[in-house]
Amino acid sequence: MEKPAQATEDAGSIAFCPTLEASEEFIRKAIQRRETFILVGEMEMEYKGRASSTTGKDERILIVKRDGAVLIHGGSGYRPINWQPDTSNIRIKNSGEYLDIEFIRRRPREILLTRIYRVFLLYSKKIVDRNDLEMYFTEEHLRKILKKMPWEIEEGLRIIGEEVEIPSGKVDLLGRDRDGSLVVIELKKGKIGRNEVLQLERYARYYRGGNPKVRAIIVGQSITPEAEIIAKNLGIEFKQLDVRKLYKKL
Repeated sequence: MEKPAQATEDAGSIAFCPTLEASEEFIRKAIQRRETFILVGEMEMEYKGRASSTTGKDERILIVKRDGAVLIHGGSGYRPINWQPDTSNIRIKNSGEYLDIEFIRRRPREILLTRIYRVFLLYSKKIVDRNDLEMYFTEEHLRKILKKMPWEIEEGLRIIGEEVEIPSGKVDLLGRDRDGSLVVIELKKGKIGRNEVLQLERYARYYRGGNPKVRAIIVGQSITPEAEIIAKNLGIEFKQLDVRKLYKKL
């Protein structure tokens, strides 16, 4: 008996015994949201690449991670029956009798076709490992996200410039607040220290040039007590952002 997909922000989405049509919609949404999804069902596989192989119809566990890594397991053992380290494109087609999911890898050229006849369980969630995020999430990523979502810094903020070159360096983001005042923004993915605050003060001083309405905002996950005092004395605002939560909003 099919039960509709249920979801909470932290627990992810789950569907029990969905139809092939409902499964297709569920999977498309998971891929669009860059979520890891797990499918338990009856399926068969065909691989074409450096070699070729087929696996007969049986109950399997399909795991697709947000980076396109694919693993297909049986009911026992730790080794996957089939796997693919990454995927360039995922194609989904519902014939009515079965659901085809084609995982295509460009280099080297490999295609893993999974033909699904019945689905017992579907689960999806955006799984973000904090250690991976801190290692690979750069200030460039942060800048691109906040350029698209400036309201995360402040409601009514509009970004008018990115990596703007001035004599003392590069301004990460330049914006205007809801009152039209110029806002100079410095980004730091980790802890903000005195050097970052003083750097932003130099940038803001360049733009002020007698215009005290120019604002300066420094954005990061945390700030040292010393830097916080310096920022307050210099009229620099600190905006705290949780990078992990920000990433989940993508």
